[in-house]
Amino acid sequence: MMESLARALGDFKGLIAVKSADLSTPYAYLDIAETCHAAGMGDGAIQWAEEGISTFPEAQDARLHDFLADRYEEAGRALDAIALAWTAAVATKRATT
Repeated sequence: MMESLARALGDFKGLIAVKSADLSTPYAYLDIAETCHAAGMGDGAIQWAEEGISTFPEAQDARLHDFLADRYEEAGRALDAIALAWTAAVATKRATT
């Protein structure tokens, strides 16, 4: 209900505060990062995505990696995007062998 109210009011900071009450999954971080991105808060989007990846190093969500790589690219951080993609590829390879 609080999330709906924050959305209706266009209160992105309030919406992020409500969503950050449950950070138990990588997807929760992605959801907040996407909210930041939609609100034009690019740095916030990157910070939330980075935090999600570092908080769940063993339970990665490819969507979170893809989102962060895209934000890095938009921010002119191509080398960071490449490094992230490489790290994700190596982790996937290890998980399947």
